[in-house]
Amino acid sequence: MDVRTLRARGEELRNVGSSKIVILGGGFGGIYVAQHLLSCCLPPKQWEVNLINCNPHFEFKPLLPDVLAGRLPPKCITTRLDSLWTSENYHVRVAVVTGVDLKKHIVKTTGGNVDYDYLVIALGAAPGVVPADRGARLFFCESLDDCLRLREHVLPLMATSTTKLPKRTDRKRRTIAVIGAGPTGIEVACELTHMLNGQGNRGETTGGRATADIVLIESSSHILSTWGRGLRKPAEDTLKHVGVRLLTGTTVKRIAKGVIRLNGGRILRADTVIWSGGLRGLPLYRSLGTPLDADDRIRVMPTLRLPGHPNVFALGDAVSTGAFSTPVPQSAQAAHQQAGLVADNIRNSIEERPLRTFHYRELGVVLPIGGRRAIASIMGFTLNGHTAWVLEKALFLARIPGLTNKLSLLDAVALEPLADRGRRRLGWPQPA
Repeated sequence: MDVRTLRARGEELRNVGSSKIVILGGGFGGIYVAQHLLSCCLPPKQWEVNLINCNPHFEFKPLLPDVLAGRLPPKCITTRLDSLWTSENYHVRVAVVTGVDLKKHIVKTTGGNVDYDYLVIALGAAPGVVPADRGARLFFCESLDDCLRLREHVLPLMATSTTKLPKRTDRKRRTIAVIGAGPTGIEVACELTHMLNGQGNRGETTGGRATADIVLIESSSHILSTWGRGLRKPAEDTLKHVGVRLLTGTTVKRIAKGVIRLNGGRILRADTVIWSGGLRGLPLYRSLGTPLDADDRIRVMPTLRLPGHPNVFALGDAVSTGAFSTPVPQSAQAAHQQAGLVADNIRNSIEERPLRTFHYRELGVVLPIGGRRAIASIMGFTLNGHTAWVLEKALFLARIPGLTNKLSLLDAVALEPLADRGRRRLGWPQPA
């Protein structure tokens, strides 16, 4: 269907009913597009928004490290998608997307087919190909379930670190390998060091027993290759200070049970392996019949529209960054900016106006580094420590949906530290 036919169809839909906009994915990209569409773009009677997601909940993933550490309950970072907006033009369908027919304008799901007038693909990406043997046990940190599984695994080690033993007692130290030194890998490595090796909430030594050696492995020559480049030096200094062993320029060749084979014939023995390496596009994208990059991400035009399909847009981790003049990180900040553009361009397309092009604007980056500490780079200024952590949580407080979630986060930021201080003064044990 060409642009002229699509516009004629859009004019007809405005005369007889509403345009059906289908959003695939209930992550940051998907819900931000829905938010923009429902709040400011077109009169409600001119369209309806249908959001399709495999999970009935939205997960606020930047707070996963806080759940891993036990500072936040899991329910604090989840919100039911059908509770986000009360508009009668907003509908949620819980189903798995199995295919998309771009010619017939149909989305195939486990709950039946859904037709659309405009389609937004915001399904994200998945961990890349992991070179692991069948018997190898791996952990990830891409979802709340992943995070809870990893926390359950390390809780026994936390108990060991707080147990007072005779000086001559020598328990075997575990080796935990984190593969991938992007923001997620660094956050997880620092958080595990805080949890297991006696680092206090503000970086001080608490006197607990160090029970694990944390090793962070990165294939490129430096950390944070595509995100937060201004934080590289302070992040490297932090990793060194907290005792994380950093291996850059190191490629993982194979992961077996208890063993990681590295380039150069090196072998690293590890009791726990956490994969936070690069992401790849979903297998679904290969069936779309549109150009993909080497990582199976969708190639889009600078307007975030798919080439040859004027009524289909994509954003977030699903898209290749090759169409943009500056690198676009895999972050909630980038997804928020892209979502606003997609919503505006859908409206522009319906109203036959020129489409805008996407230009990423770096507003600042914050990287948690374990406990209640973070490093931040905002407008050329660098912050380090508890102040940066509070700043990040204040930004999340404005973005996280749901009043209950906001109150839980406020409690973790403002009230829980006071409770921790009181427990220490009274000599009471800290919660796991």
